Amino acid sequence: MIKTKTAGLKDLDKVLEIENECFTVDAYPSKEWEYLLTEPGFTTLLAVYDGKAGGAITFHIKANEDITLLHLISIGIMKKYRRKGLGRYLMDEFIKVAQEKPPYILMAETRVSNTPMQKLLEEKGFRAVKKLPLYYSDEDGLLYLRAAEIKNS
Repeated sequence: MIKTKTAGLKDLDKVLEIENECFTVDAYPSKEWEYLLTEPGFTTLLAVYDGKAGGAITFHIKANEDITLLHLISIGIMKKYRRKGLGRYLMDEFIKVAQEKPPYILMAETRVSNTPMQKLLEEKGFRAVKKLPLYYSDEDGLLYLRAAEIKNS
């Protein structure tokens, strides 16, 4: 069974372990994670599987009176926890947060070579809207968006 835990500064070592295993190029350094784990508006959720954190998702929430923008900053699953549903679970938790703040727009970027992430985003209702030349230090990125459905009353 998968559970989530909101990460704080006390979880820095685990977050760094996940980050460094999942992202060899463009991994965020420790100081950046200290900021992301303590700055208001940023949330990091750990996916706990069999009592151990095996993945993490970090996002930023920016809201005004008209709309809420939720920007996916990072999602990573450690190799030994892949294919166990942690990535889908974390994406579902990200979407649940958005659904509590309608109307909303979800935003994510991924590498053009990261087809598993592209498939997950598309499965969750995101659409690629723009190619981002050299978004990463060694590769182009793709910008994905998903907007809340507007219901007419």
